[in-house]
Amino acid sequence: MSTRSRIGIQWPDGPIESIYCHFDGYPEGVGAQLAGCWNDEEKILALIALGNISVLGADLNSTEAYARDRGEELDMAQHAGLDEYLAYAKESWADYTYLYIDGSWKVYTDGEWSPLSTVLALVK
Repeated sequence: MSTRSRIGIQWPDGPIESIYCHFDGYPEGVGAQLAGCWNDEEKILALIALGNISVLGADLNSTEAYARDRGEELDMAQHAGLDEYLAYAKESWADYTYLYIDGSWKVYTDGEWSPLSTVLALVK
């Protein structure tokens, strides 16, 4: 069973670059990895450049990307505004949608954005 998610970063002028992640998308999985290991814009952009991923690891080497690691066709990152980003998440059946904006992670669940740190504190 998988818990799908979408991982994105918002540029200062508004557009969001994002990818799909197939496994462990819940806050204690992908959320904890993002909060603990992916807090540098350069690292996040390198992650996004991999295209869609199966599993998010603590770094690029431990992340399983469909194209790089499985030889599947590269699914490039989606480039969109906020509403379109949320639509992509819905289309990919994402249970959780993550966004790195203004130096911190937010998570979208149940129709609202929350700081990831707050959500993680609640699930511990």
